[in-house]
Amino acid sequence: MKREVMNLKELCAYLRLPEKEVLRRIESQGLPGRRVRGEWIFHKVEVDDWLQRTMPALPPEQLSRLEEGVVRAKRPLKEELLVSPLLLKDSIRVGMAARTKASVLRELVEIADGTGLVYDRESLAASLKEREDLGSTALGGGVAIPHPRVRQPWVLAESFLVAGVHPRGIPFGGPDGSLVALFFMPLCVSDQEPLQVLARLVRMLQDKKFLQQLREAGDAEELLE
Repeated sequence: MKREVMNLKELCAYLRLPEKEVLRRIESQGLPGRRVRGEWIFHKVEVDDWLQRTMPALPPEQLSRLEEGVVRAKRPLKEELLVSPLLLKDSIRVGMAARTKASVLRELVEIADGTGLVYDRESLAASLKEREDLGSTALGGGVAIPHPRVRQPWVLAESFLVAGVHPRGIPFGGPDGSLVALFFMPLCVSDQEPLQVLARLVRMLQDKKFLQQLREAGDAEELLE
C-alpha cells in the first residue's frame, strides 16, 4: 500500500487547521506524526485512521470545514459528491438478521455483494474487519458507520452506500454503550470520496429527527425517501 507522506504545512492544508491547532491535536488528541531530523512528517493513512476515529465527536461546523478541506486538498471533484445518490434500492436492507458485531459485518458485505458492484467480497470483508479492529465505528445514539480502512478500487465497480436497519439493535462497542440499529457502510472507489462521505454522513446522522425517520422506515423505498 502506498504511504503518502505530508509535512506540517501540507497537513494543515489537508485539515484546514492552523499550525498551532494541528500541534495542539498532536499533543492532546493523538494526531499521529513523528519528527525526522527536526521536521514533522505525517503518513496520510495514519491521519485518515485518526480522522475516522475522532470524526463522530466533531460538531457540525467542524465537520463541514473538514469536508471542504479534504476536497480542496485533493484534485477538485467535477461536482460535489452527495450522499443520497450513493444509496441504491439493492444496497438497503430493512430488517437485518445479524445477532453479533461480526455477523453484522458479514451481512453488510452480503448486501453489498448482492448489488453486483463488488468484485472481491473477501477483500472487502477483511478491510472492514481491519478497520473495526482499530476501534468501533459506532457513533453513539444507535448508529454505526462500518467502512474499509483503506480505499480498494479493485474491489468495487463504482462507489455506493450500504444501509441496514436492525429491528432491535445489537451491541457494537459504541461510546455510549447503546445498541446499534442503524448501519451505514460507504464504499468508495475514488481517493477523494471516503472522508468526504464520512464527514457528510456523520453530520447528517447528528440530526435526531432524521435518525428517527430512518428507524421508522418500513422498507427500502421509505428509507430512500
